[in-house]
Amino acid sequence: MSQLLRPSTFAGLALYGMAAFFYLVALRSIPVSVAFPSVSISYAIVAMLGHFLLGEPFGVIHIAGITLIMSGVTLINLA
Repeated sequence: MSQLLRPSTFAGLALYGMAAFFYLVALRSIPVSVAFPSVSISYAIVAMLGHFLLGEPFGVIHIAGITLIMSGVTLINLA
C-alpha cells in the first residue's frame, strides 16, 4: 500500500497517462499499422537508459536486439 502513495508512483502514472494521450493524438494522423510498431522504440530507449542510468548490463546481444527492433520499425515505416 505504501508504494501506491509514493510521489514516484504518481509521477509514473501521470507520465503513462500523458503518453496514452499523445498516442491517441498521433493516431489521428498516423495509421495504426505504423504507430503501433513504432511504440517498440521505447524498448530500445529503456534498455539504453537502464544501462546508462542504472548500470544494467548491456552486451552484444542487447545491441543486436535493439538493432533488430530499429530495423523492423524502419522497414514498417518505409512500407
